[in-house]
Order: sequence, then C-alpha cells, then structure tokens
Amino acid sequence: MPAWPASLPQIPVPGMSIAPQRNKIAFEPEIGDSIDRRRGTAASKVYQIALPPMTKEQYATFEEFFEDDLYDGVLSFTWDDPVSGVEYSWKFTNDDPPYTAEVLMGGDEGIIKVSFRLKRLA
Repeated sequence: MPAWPASLPQIPVPGMSIAPQRNKIAFEPEIGDSIDRRRGTAASKVYQIALPPMTKEQYATFEEFFEDDLYDGVLSFTWDDPVSGVEYSWKFTNDDPPYTAEVLMGGDEGIIKVSFRLKRLA
C-alpha cells in the first residue's frame, strides 16, 4: 500500500472537519419496535482537508501520487491521522471532483492550495 508522500504537507490547515459515518442499520419487524444493529465492527470517519499552499513541484507530486500510485483515487494509502498522529489507511471519497486545486499565485512561484475529502478506514 502506498504511503502519503513525505515531500507533501503532513498537517492540514486549521479548520479541518471530521464526520463519523453512521454505523447503524435498522430493521422494521412486522410487529414491535425497530431492531437496531451495528453495521460493522468499526465506523469510518470522513475528513474534509485543505492542505497548506504548495509549490508547483509539490502539486506535481500530489497529482502523480493520486493518478499513478492510487490509480486516480481507487487505491487506499497510509498516512498519519492529523489529530492523533496514529497511522491509518485512507481513501479518497467518491466525490466528483475528487479534489480541488486553487491557484493562489501563478507563474514560476506557482502557489497552489489543494482540498479534498478522505475516508479514514478503521
């Protein structure tokens, strides 16, 4: 499994949000109350992440990682959780587009801000 590239920012900018995924399934019997159960042994979490501005070279590394190493976001990868520092497996969500890149400064400097949503796999 590929790892998040060391040359890319490791900690998102402040304002990251974390949303736990619902890990419950309910069954409605013919009579009586609904029966609630856990869907799985662990619930995943979705992180809305914006990275600190990157150089053109870092952005090229990010694109190469996403397109080549992750097969356009199909594969999962390892990365340290920005809150706990513990290594987990992650996967880009099925959002379309999978990430957005905002050019803050063009030209040779090329400062680019990237944001995306990741699912932290339990």
